[in-house]
Amino acid sequence: MLRKSFSAGDIVLDVEFTATPYIPATWDDPAEGGEIEVQDIYLEGLCVTQILAQWVLDKAEEVAGDSAAELMSDQHDSDMADAAEAQHNAREEEWH
Repeated sequence: MLRKSFSAGDIVLDVEFTATPYIPATWDDPAEGGEIEVQDIYLEGLCVTQILAQWVLDKAEEVAGDSAAELMSDQHDSDMADAAEAQHNAREEEWH
């Protein structure tokens, strides 16, 4: 699950969303992915998804779409760093 803050007027909301990685088309295959699905929207930690106006939901989807690639890349980098650290720690334990 990805999360990004955005402003709706004077109010700051957090949007939680899922995104599928975009895979460009190739000669043999059509483009895939790039879908964004807003799961929930929070105001000061409280879920307000069901009571928001459609324009706020549209803005949340826009923000999610604009942020998805960067956030997924950051998450991937973090996951890779965690895996490398775990592997390093396992090797250190083997030596001791």
